Amino acid sequence: MTEPLAVHINRDRIHAIDVAPSFETTGSFAVVVENHGSPTHVHLHLDDALSRVAHVGTPNHYVEADDPATITVSVREGPRPVEGALEVVTGYGAETARVAVDVTEPSETDLGVAVDEEMEKPPEREV
Repeated sequence: MTEPLAVHINRDRIHAIDVAPSFETTGSFAVVVENHGSPTHVHLHLDDALSRVAHVGTPNHYVEADDPATITVSVREGPRPVEGALEVVTGYGAETARVAVDVTEPSETDLGVAVDEEMEKPPEREV
């Protein structure tokens, strides 16, 4: 799974949202919402383009202070690349942040585990 998308809320003021303007992934990913203030309702919304290949199981979350919420965005197999957006909404629409999301083809290094050349050789046996 790709590194998570970090979202910080209530950092500077109530309902404030701090998140990167863009995010790139090759598959499913986690959105980690860190609340720095009072408990807040957070809603995640995928635009039409992104929702064709991705799904948020539960889009509405109540996030307590200092208790991060992890929300999974599931990305299905299909044609790549896909460019879309994820909206993070707090306070029932009081604030909205939009993140451009690019779903790309996995590179060859994403498809397996790197193995040291020594591990590829069979162990030597004593006779």
